[in-house]
Amino acid sequence: MALKAKLYRAYDLGVVAAAALAAPVPYRHRWRALRLIGRLLMPIARGIGRYRDDYAAEGLVTVEEYVFEFALMRATQLGLGFEPRLSHDGLEMLDEALASGKPVMLVGVHAMLLYLAGRYLMERGCDFIAPRSTFNPPVMGKPGSYYSYLPFDQSNAMLRLTRMMQPGRLITALIDGDRNGRRTIAVPIGAIDVPISYPLLKLGVDRGAAILFFHPRLIGDRVELRWRRADEANGLDGVIASLGEFLLDQTAARSITTKPPGAR
Repeated sequence: MALKAKLYRAYDLGVVAAAALAAPVPYRHRWRALRLIGRLLMPIARGIGRYRDDYAAEGLVTVEEYVFEFALMRATQLGLGFEPRLSHDGLEMLDEALASGKPVMLVGVHAMLLYLAGRYLMERGCDFIAPRSTFNPPVMGKPGSYYSYLPFDQSNAMLRLTRMMQPGRLITALIDGDRNGRRTIAVPIGAIDVPISYPLLKLGVDRGAAILFFHPRLIGDRVELRWRRADEANGLDGVIASLGEFLLDQTAARSITTKPPGAR
């Protein structure tokens, strides 16, 4: 374990040093430079197991995405800005929800590159809130800017969410697996994630929110943000069923895009 910890530490320092190499690169080319750095670091990360095995096992995240996100994060922490290359799948569903006059609840897998969705929403002028603990992450690629977030404690998390679920307000939540392997929506409280999937989804349904799922995918040199509307017409059961379908779609899409050449 001591050796593994040292390898991890050395790798993390290497990511910081590698990200710093992008400093002389002009702003408009820095994204591609960081993408190349991520590709070069990937074999090392895979060799020492420096990535989230649970995400990879679910088929929702690749090692390449994990490494690239940390390169982007370290660049941001070093004060290096960049312009991400984004594309969208299902963006019209988000546009319709934002124009509906309803509260909007975005439900995303706690995966890599999700902070790029946060940056996109902020640049659209969305007033969104991310339930978090005391960690206040900088906007990816925009040093000195920070995401809006609401610190929670266990006693009043749902009460605050209820009061904030107002027309025009956008709430984000992340899906994580609990200790029994069930899919939940977790609000970070201190050092733990408290699963509140049922109450949070029920709150969105009861308040008449437009509920959408979103997920980032790394495709070549760009990140595709996928947006899907939940089945709100059939109440909580419909939302949960559409969430399950959405997660299956993401794992199926990854199995296709990561299939080796010549495979069927």
